[in-house]
Amino acid sequence: MKFFLVLFAALFFSGSLLSGQAHAATFTAVSRSGDNLSLEFNEDVITRNSSEAIFCNGRRAMVVNAELWMPSMGHGSSPIAVYPQNNSCTALRNLNFMMSGDWELRLNLNNMDSGVFAFEVR
Repeated sequence: MKFFLVLFAALFFSGSLLSGQAHAATFTAVSRSGDNLSLEFNEDVITRNSSEAIFCNGRRAMVVNAELWMPSMGHGSSPIAVYPQNNSCTALRNLNFMMSGDWELRLNLNNMDSGVFAFEVR
């Protein structure tokens, strides 16, 4: 019985509670060609301190170019570091949200497709 309690505790506490990732902000978009795209941040609320996200898509296309854009201000932030993770996901790092407000993440993929995610930075 003690073994099962220890196993339960290990499984429970190795999950999101200790990692600080209890929630994640997830956004979906449809690419220009109709592919389903997803973007996930580690945090449940995106702030100026948020600096990483994971992009995934069903067609296994990789990100060629990524750009942060703030439509209301007419400027963006760059560069974004792009790290392929597997056949369908890419880590996006060094995201620099200079100010709070509405932002877009614009992506160009290696299959000549593209997509835009819109979200708020607090």
